[in-house]
Amino acid sequence: MARRESRQRRQWVRLDNASNIFLAARSEVDTKVFRLSAELDDDVEPAQLQEALDRTFAQYPLFSAVLRQGIFWYYLQESDLQPTVKADDAPSVQHLYHRDRHDLLFRVLYRGRRVSFEVFHALTDGTGALWFFQDLLTEYIGLSHPHEFEKAAWDLGGIKQEFAVDAFTHWFHAGEGSFEDEATAALEARSTQLPEVEDEPEDRKVRRRRRRDVLSVTGTYTPDHRSRVVELTMPVKPVLALARAEGVSLTIYLLALFFESLRATRMASGKARTIVCSVPVNLRQFFPTDSGRNFFATTMLAHTYRNDPEHDSISGVCRDLDRQFKRTLTKEGLERKIRRLVRFERNPALRVIPRPLKDLIL
Repeated sequence: MARRESRQRRQWVRLDNASNIFLAARSEVDTKVFRLSAELDDDVEPAQLQEALDRTFAQYPLFSAVLRQGIFWYYLQESDLQPTVKADDAPSVQHLYHRDRHDLLFRVLYRGRRVSFEVFHALTDGTGALWFFQDLLTEYIGLSHPHEFEKAAWDLGGIKQEFAVDAFTHWFHAGEGSFEDEATAALEARSTQLPEVEDEPEDRKVRRRRRRDVLSVTGTYTPDHRSRVVELTMPVKPVLALARAEGVSLTIYLLALFFESLRATRMASGKARTIVCSVPVNLRQFFPTDSGRNFFATTMLAHTYRNDPEHDSISGVCRDLDRQFKRTLTKEGLERKIRRLVRFERNPALRVIPRPLKDLIL
């Protein structure tokens, strides 16, 4: 009886409509699973990695959650499942959520000197995943080299991520129930609206053409729909120096290089085309929180190539993207946008729509 009552008292937390996009939009070729990896100096010892995982897992109750389906919404519920490290011998970022069974929403893998951490995006964002992964590596290194690290320096201990901590409720629903409205993921993933830029005549013409002139990146799927992995390695300091020479952040500089690679390989010569990219924004830098739940927004950045050498150079693309990014990335602007979207998500008419229909709509 005590066991049954304990199960009934397990915490649960509902996913809101925006977070449900990760569930509605997942497919055989897009699993909505992402991966973090780290290369160590020595080959990974599976037994020590398992012990490190056990210690880290105990500090993050959120990661004990399984995803369940209700009539009107999906929700996360605490479970008694325990994670097990596995050899990294299968295709990367395979499905973690399966409708017909309740599994943990992450996996820890090892191969040679590499440790990898894969997680379903409905559970956490990149920052929350990085916190868990960093603590996992800290625990592992401390266990692997006990004589080189003082115990006080690596024995993390304590609860790091409470199950129901919700940054969106804290910042945008003060005084309301913590289980009512949960963290919003991919706040603008449904929007195709392009960013506003300075009101120059040519820019206004470009914006009118963008919707019908946006480059669509296509490719050939593998026969079994597995992901293709391309690894790039670069030294941090020289790349940062290149970004600083352009007067932009590393994110903007790498995005400009990504745009250039698409222009060089996918665009027909002599035809003006627009490239658009959705860039995640970590809201914790504007609204501090220790929550490991999804707490980010996205902003759409675009550049239209005009066959103008200066405008279409790496420097020109950097300036264009940086101007858009700084214009949209303000605390006040983000707060207005998030409050508007959250009000929409709390619309009583939308909340009573059955979950399968919501999946189709999303």
